[in-house]
Amino acid sequence: MSVVIAVGIALGAVGCSGTPAASCAIPTMELHESSLHPGGVVQLQVDAVWETCEDTGGTSRAASDVTVVVTPSPDGEEVLLGRPTPQGSLSTVDESFDLPADLPVGPAVLALHTHSGDLIDAELPITITAPPAT
Repeated sequence: MSVVIAVGIALGAVGCSGTPAASCAIPTMELHESSLHPGGVVQLQVDAVWETCEDTGGTSRAASDVTVVVTPSPDGEEVLLGRPTPQGSLSTVDESFDLPADLPVGPAVLALHTHSGDLIDAELPITITAPPAT
């Protein structure tokens, strides 16, 4: 199962002309086959993770400060899963992240955030299920 969403992005005034261009594609977040339970693994792909997006003649750069977090609904405390580095011509994050063994079961939000340049906050609601019986 794959889930794809278009992501809201907070863009600064510098760099983007406001018209669609291949270099300034809207980020998309895709959840690949994952084990969404405590101690499981989440496989995430996010394209267009830019530090700065230049569709007016400059050079777009991959984001340099990226975090992937999960926030369980019961306590609302963000849990850092990793600090990936976007790769390739589309500045893509395509990685697997281990979920903590003590992650509460129930609704949660999986998110990718950038912390510099053109800010990106990509969020995807997920459900953490009980681990399979062993």
